[in-house]
Amino acid sequence: MQKAHGNPDVAAKLYSLLWEPARDNLDERARRASALSGRTVAPGEMLVPSWFTFLAATEPESERLEPPWAEVFFPKPEGGIARARLFLEHEHWKLALDLPALAPIRQRSPELELDEDP
Repeated sequence: MQKAHGNPDVAAKLYSLLWEPARDNLDERARRASALSGRTVAPGEMLVPSWFTFLAATEPESERLEPPWAEVFFPKPEGGIARARLFLEHEHWKLALDLPALAPIRQRSPELELDEDP
């Protein structure tokens, strides 16, 4: 994740590893950010490091496969176990990252428009 910040190629690769609901969420975030910033924002740029981290582990400790779902368990360096959920999508395993839901875009009601002359 730290390598993704400021590196569009790494961010695009991370984005491609995510399952469809996470990609859809990031697509909408990027669309909104692009509209606000006046420049095109790529979905991978919307990844927030606190949403997930990759553990540097040579091998998982265990896994559980129940297609289309899988869980992979990795030992944490500080002790304990970390879990990654994967989803089989078009014959490829994708990281099932649950992202925070997007807030609805608020629309101003025409009845609430202020008149120029109070």
